[in-house]
Amino acid sequence: MVDVSFERFTTLLVCCLSLLLSFATVFVYFKNRNGSPVLGMLVAHTFSCAQFSFVCFSIIALELLDFYFTNLTMTFLYQLYSVFDVSQNTVYVSGALLAVDRVVIMAQPVKYSIWNVSSKLAVFTSVAFFVNVATILTLQLLLGFSPFDVVLYLRDAYNGVFLLEILLHFVFLVQCKIYYKRSKANFHVKQQMHQTNQITLFQLISLLILGIFPKILYYLDWRLLDGAITIFLINWSTTVDAIDRAFFSLHVLLTSAFTLFKLKQKVKTVVGCKGSVSETLLEKFTISFASFCLIVVILVTFRYRNSSFSFGILCAHMVTRVRYSFACFFIASFEILVFYGLLDVKLLVVAT
Repeated sequence: MVDVSFERFTTLLVCCLSLLLSFATVFVYFKNRNGSPVLGMLVAHTFSCAQFSFVCFSIIALELLDFYFTNLTMTFLYQLYSVFDVSQNTVYVSGALLAVDRVVIMAQPVKYSIWNVSSKLAVFTSVAFFVNVATILTLQLLLGFSPFDVVLYLRDAYNGVFLLEILLHFVFLVQCKIYYKRSKANFHVKQQMHQTNQITLFQLISLLILGIFPKILYYLDWRLLDGAITIFLINWSTTVDAIDRAFFSLHVLLTSAFTLFKLKQKVKTVVGCKGSVSETLLEKFTISFASFCLIVVILVTFRYRNSSFSFGILCAHMVTRVRYSFACFFIASFEILVFYGLLDVKLLVVAT
């Protein structure tokens, strides 16, 4: 059995580190701004990661207080969960708008500066946060919805925003290929562009690895398997929500650390892009991710609904099918990291 507080203490530490890294990132950004907008999407996304880390840290601290010292009511706990969902959704929105920011600057660089797109998207991120808070307050205080109903209904909407963020990141990948193939911008502009594009690309890869898995577990459990996954996880003193919180906190930590690393790094060269190579990498990434989704579809089709369902048997049955798709997915992700300069290797040999 896993200690009930292990996940909480680990996530608490991750959130604390993420918060420190976010503030350090903002400091480095303003120190080396070099003409970048004071309030841009990169700063807004960093602040959204910081607020998520702070909210997650506070909620876990209250849960630990409840576990060791006091007894909080279930109503209050669900109110905390709704606050957590709002905080997480803010990161979804800022990540999606960061991808939009990158697409616009590569597609229309002149109009991007004239329209001050980055600052407007940053303001929209703040507006979205306050709209989320107002929605929660309206549903609970004015319309009389219970905190449980608010969490249940809004989570589907927030997960839709999560899928939209991933879709916009794939649009960013396509636009990135076109930009590097056709761009004639000067060295300094390409250098800044390449740096922020790397951050956005890393965020996509982190989301695909750490963000999707808890969502799949959630919908398999509540829509198809009648809580079988929850029962299995309870034996390990954890829940689907706890896994989602831990995975997403780790995602925020990794993206915060990588953003700080790239802002402190002095890029000496700009990686060129050949259309054929970029297209090959994009195809590999798309095909491997599609194969991963196909495995999920196969998993869904089993539709185990009776009380004798065993989650462990299902995992054992699917492992041979999942193995190749995961291998293909990670290999393609690694190749894209090398291609865009996130990893520095001279020779990449892939054996499949």
